Amino acid sequence: MVCKALIAMTLMAASGPSASAEDASPDPRAILERSKAAASSLYSVSFDAEWSGDGALKDEVGRASGHVIAKRASDEQNHSVVIKGVSADPGQKQGEPFHFAFDGATAFDIRDRLQRYTYGPLKDMSSDELNLLFPPMYFGPSVFRVQLERATLTYAGKEKADGVDCHVIGARLGRGEFRYFIGEKDYLVRRMENLVQRQVPGQDKPQQGRYVFSVENLETNPDVSKEPFRLECPDGYAKVVPESKGLLAQGKAAPDWVLSTPDGRRVSLRSLRGKVVVMDFWASWCKPCMLVMPGLQDLHDRFKGKPVEIIGINCRQRARPTSEAIDYLKAQGYTYTHLIEGDEVADLYHVQGLPTVYIISPDGKVIYATHGFQQRLHEYIGYLIDRSLPRP
Repeated sequence: MVCKALIAMTLMAASGPSASAEDASPDPRAILERSKAAASSLYSVSFDAEWSGDGALKDEVGRASGHVIAKRASDEQNHSVVIKGVSADPGQKQGEPFHFAFDGATAFDIRDRLQRYTYGPLKDMSSDELNLLFPPMYFGPSVFRVQLERATLTYAGKEKADGVDCHVIGARLGRGEFRYFIGEKDYLVRRMENLVQRQVPGQDKPQQGRYVFSVENLETNPDVSKEPFRLECPDGYAKVVPESKGLLAQGKAAPDWVLSTPDGRRVSLRSLRGKVVVMDFWASWCKPCMLVMPGLQDLHDRFKGKPVEIIGINCRQRARPTSEAIDYLKAQGYTYTHLIEGDEVADLYHVQGLPTVYIISPDGKVIYATHGFQQRLHEYIGYLIDRSLPRP
């Protein structure tokens, strides 16, 4: 009897771990690793994409949708892409058609309502649609790099997206919370959600909102050999060559400045020598500026205690008072450094459009400069900060 009981207990112990292993959730890190590997095997993609905000963000951001065809570049940076679709500004009920293409050297943009054909270097072309509808989740070596290095990952079950079963992975990065819908069979991204909280005037508690990117009809490695990735000017359309944005070049000495915080503390760029400095030029009327700021707060939280300074420089308030900008910062709870009345500094840094972001090296030279809202911009800035930190 004792022998039989021991045998039974042994069998139960042996079967227990196997049963629990079946019930255990998949490893979210392993799923992101497989997604990164799947993306690295792509040389071209085609899909229908949509980007929008909902909840507290519904009226704050616009929306865009379109058909995307892209070909991977050998340098992993200048990928060829063509997008045809419709975009709408916040509050605009009916969107306007657009047609954008980039062949690896020259960008082209057609706006039917304006009967305008614009072409020139990509750095001089402002295209929200490119940033919103072609995020870096299919090409490039940095796919999920930040998430795998420092995010708190969770497995949130399975849901359908693009008509396929997907693993849903939650990722918390500082104050940011994200969800990635990854195909169960091909491990490619079908949907991304960025969950945020917004302090809405008249509301006691922060309101929930999401930025949502989703794809349908995802086709991997289609034949794009006949896709020109160039657009010809339609008859009767005005040809426009954009003015060079003229941002300070990489390696150029960053002009010194002295500005004040809202409480009167004076800060100079020279006083920050030895640190990597991120400067974000913004205004309270600028909706794209507000989209950049949560990512900057994440960077502030991430690099706390390291020689890094994240700075918002309020400028170009037009007819709006500086107090409006200060009230907005307080309502959102941003804790990185903010400076006011920065119009002259914006001129020094050739700021033409907002937001404009600069990264300055510990020895006071420009590392990187860009303008406009770009999805995952803060992740790329974080990569540049990591690479530029002083080494012991």
